Amino acid sequence: MAAVTVAEALTRLADLISEAADHIVVIVAGDRAVRLVPVPPPPAPRAPLRQRSGSRAHGQGLRRASRRFRRVLVRLLLDTHTFLWFIAGDASLSAAARTTIADPGNQAFVSIASAWEVAIKVSLGKLTLDSPSVREFFDEQMVANGFSYLPIDPLHVLTTATSGSDSSCATMGN
Repeated sequence: MAAVTVAEALTRLADLISEAADHIVVIVAGDRAVRLVPVPPPPAPRAPLRQRSGSRAHGQGLRRASRRFRRVLVRLLLDTHTFLWFIAGDASLSAAARTTIADPGNQAFVSIASAWEVAIKVSLGKLTLDSPSVREFFDEQMVANGFSYLPIDPLHVLTTATSGSDSSCATMGN
């Protein structure tokens, strides 16, 4: 896991939240870590109602509109361990996280950095895959599970390089 500054994390989260439909769930190490929900603006103040003479009393003769439950789209960002545990059916991933990830109504993302991390671990001999190459492994799994890549924008990389934080890949080789 690479170290990032709070400013970098907030910038990336702000980007994700602005793209989110309803809310974002961040899953770290197999469990739901954070649920981010946009806060709606406060409602505009209502003008006071005046009752006319001969009009019906408040609520009399009115029907309540039927309440329909609408499906909430959840956008998930899977870290590398969560991605691998989901694919392997590993018990380290909680049942709630597995159900949320598998729900076809949700949208799951895997960072391009996770592919890079897996490639490093495979090259160091710390991880073996059931595919001839890391590329084929990711191609197969992303399609089979309906996942999308979350790209790294050059701005994210440049911000990390100029922030003075120690965000080297040293922690990825563990």
